[in-house]
Amino acid sequence: MGKLAKLTAGRVLIGYLAVRQITAAVGLTSIGGHAQTVRPLVFPMAEGAALRRYGHVPEKISEKIKGHSAGADNVGVFFGEDVFVAVGSILLITTFVDTTYHLHLEPLQLALWAIPTAIAAFLIHGFRLLRLDKQLDKEYREFELTAQKETAGEAK
Repeated sequence: MGKLAKLTAGRVLIGYLAVRQITAAVGLTSIGGHAQTVRPLVFPMAEGAALRRYGHVPEKISEKIKGHSAGADNVGVFFGEDVFVAVGSILLITTFVDTTYHLHLEPLQLALWAIPTAIAAFLIHGFRLLRLDKQLDKEYREFELTAQKETAGEAK
């Protein structure tokens, strides 16, 4: 439990991105989603990590966390599902290539070529989520400075 205290909003979202991408890669795209998982579970966990870190989360920061939570879900399922052979997009691509270009393309070939793309998407979006923590730190410092200036202005 002591290690969980070090979780930040970005790290929570990286964990969800990994889980979402892996589950989509094995064909379980309906496990997560915005309504089922992001709004009731992932976003509150990420916001809770920010609350623990800052003590108070302004609306602007909360909305940024909410957007990145939804983005982690979208990126995870979009790039993860193409690794699964029987997903509609793989079957659509193979059928289109077969009928248009008269090439025989196996779904397994396409799924295997999707693995490097999924890994690259995880690395790129994971980096963005790590940067999120630094952005939130900066925005919270700016929020505190503005609040201090307003308080000092009211005291005069």
